[in-house]
Amino acid sequence: MTAAPSQPADDADMFELAPVSLWLEDFSAVREVFEGWRADGIVDLRSFLRADTARIAECSSRIRVIKVNRRTLTLFGARDLSHLVDNLGAVFRDDMLLTHADELEQLWSGKAQFVSKTVN
Repeated sequence: MTAAPSQPADDADMFELAPVSLWLEDFSAVREVFEGWRADGIVDLRSFLRADTARIAECSSRIRVIKVNRRTLTLFGARDLSHLVDNLGAVFRDDMLLTHADELEQLWSGKAQFVSKTVN
């Protein structure tokens, strides 16, 4: 007897019940910012972001959070996704800025995934 193929609901349950914080985000608008910077001749994103950290905030404001799991809501004390998104400024602070810069650098270089460990 073989197991039935995974159903979309099974995948959704795995996402929702994972014991770690998971985020599904849309970076399409960040890509547009990157395209503008490339057109302006920016090559070294790391130096460019660190020269003015407001650029990191600009990118952050363009990320659309599509979904998070229960663990994420619990971790950040959020009632629901809207509550979390409305309070991202309090969630991402201090060393998270540099972690986010690392994520942006990975995306800039063409990597589609980013994993990090931070204390918040």
